[in-house]
Amino acid sequence: MAERQVRVCMRKMLRQLLSSSLLLVILMAMSSCVPSAPKGTKKSNGASDGNSVTNSGPGSGNFLQEGSQQTTSSLILAASFNDSFYLRGDQINSYIAQVPSSSYYCLVSYYPSSTDKKVLVLAAQKNFFNNYSMGSLEYYFKMFPQNKVFNQDQCLTAALTNTLNTKYGTTNFAFKIEDVCPGCSLSLNGQPLLLYTNSGSLVPQINLNTLSIQISNTSLPVDQPNACSSDGACQALSYDCCLQGQCVSDSQVKSGVSLSDPNFLAAQFDVQNNPAAYTSYPEYYYVCPSVVGNDDEEEVVDTVLQQQLHFAHLKDL
Repeated sequence: MAERQVRVCMRKMLRQLLSSSLLLVILMAMSSCVPSAPKGTKKSNGASDGNSVTNSGPGSGNFLQEGSQQTTSSLILAASFNDSFYLRGDQINSYIAQVPSSSYYCLVSYYPSSTDKKVLVLAAQKNFFNNYSMGSLEYYFKMFPQNKVFNQDQCLTAALTNTLNTKYGTTNFAFKIEDVCPGCSLSLNGQPLLLYTNSGSLVPQINLNTLSIQISNTSLPVDQPNACSSDGACQALSYDCCLQGQCVSDSQVKSGVSLSDPNFLAAQFDVQNNPAAYTSYPEYYYVCPSVVGNDDEEEVVDTVLQQQLHFAHLKDL
């Protein structure tokens, strides 16, 4: 009898042990199915695991850039400068990202010591590029200081003319940097830049109080020839290439183009929304066979977003 009781007790203990082992196995299996937190995620108490990455923007202040040169004060450009320069910064990036694609802007510089035209008006073209340090797109303005046709087409409006006339007391504007003071022999210091819409409204969200453009070497030879026989000769003069015996700047409107031509206006609309599209209109724009960029930050690498912006522009009309 005693022996039987012992066997019964041992079986009960064995069943309990098996049940506990099975439960432990099940719990271990379940725990293996729960995903671990990825690196860089925040803990419940707000502490990071030390592997998170924070992307910084283009900079806390606005700045001017020409090639690889950046400045938060005065950008020095020769009157014969025939390339482009940029206006960048956090305020510019945030502002352009929020405004309609159909809005147009003009950068204004005032030269009180000029004996000719005192107000330089440049079209500020909205653009973007993939800023790998930010891990996102960065929006900025691009200016073409020698493209008189483009600058007039975007900024020679009645509303902006009235605004600037009220501020400066003149409507004799320069839309090309070398037209500010062709006869001057000394450098011209510009006052702080101002950014306007082409409808005449100042853009208060963007502070340019520390930024200006100084024009140097303003004494230019009359009827300076642009004849050429090679791209290298033109690039030495700050042009992009030699086309049909003439030094030209890539993407600029050809001389002699009728600005009222409906076909040109349609092409210009396309180019304003997709700057790379100028290559599709060689009858209106100079297209150099091969243009080497100034740096790795040349614009428009995301063609999908370009199409989205183009569609948004159409919706805004």
